[in-house]
Amino acid sequence: MEVLETELDVVQTERERIAILVWMASMWEEEFLKPERAAQRLEQVVDIASHHVGALNGLERLYRAMKKWGQLIDTYERHVQATPDRGEKIRCYKAIGEVHQKELDDVDRAIDSYLNVLSVEEHDQEALDVLSRLYTKRGDHSSALDMMGQLIRLVGDPARQVDLAYRMGQVLDNELGDRGGALEQYRKATDLEPAHLPSLEAMRKIQLDSGEWLAAAKTLEQEARFSENPRVKAQRLVELGRLYDN
Repeated sequence: MEVLETELDVVQTERERIAILVWMASMWEEEFLKPERAAQRLEQVVDIASHHVGALNGLERLYRAMKKWGQLIDTYERHVQATPDRGEKIRCYKAIGEVHQKELDDVDRAIDSYLNVLSVEEHDQEALDVLSRLYTKRGDHSSALDMMGQLIRLVGDPARQVDLAYRMGQVLDNELGDRGGALEQYRKATDLEPAHLPSLEAMRKIQLDSGEWLAAAKTLEQEARFSENPRVKAQRLVELGRLYDN
């Protein structure tokens, strides 16, 4: 390390300085186990060449390990500015959003980060899914519904479509008071998966509250048919009998 320090003082070109600084950072991290000193050297590299991807990646790794979230976010933002690669920009924006969401519990800034992802790739399914959950956490249910609506048109997995339709129904029913819209989403879920019991149960409750007795009876019949729990099946059949009786 002393030799490298001396060499750093006498080399003439930026390329040589960068090579020595990267080598020193590697030694501080791997041989001396001093991530702070390693980060200092890599910061010097970025001061010389702001687009140096290796140094930026190294700083991201070090700051994450040291749990220096402010410096980590700043490094990701510098990486976004330095790279022309759309995939790298998306990766960095998602990483920033994850830090805000999971480490700093800052929902608003997490949302901003994932919206930045959509500004690069408007059909990014992961960003749409995370945004739907973040908006729900913030209480912005209309925006959450919009994100889920975009996402359900993109996903090809029927199981995910069922889950999204059910979640949209829950938001419409419980948060926005749109029971007609909720019923439509629950029907979409059961059209895709007739045995989706959570959607059937939610449908039945709306139908009973609305006085749609025949529709509720048909839903109860489906619940009884698809339920694997004998006790639940018996309960549904008893409810069906009472409904027909009354």
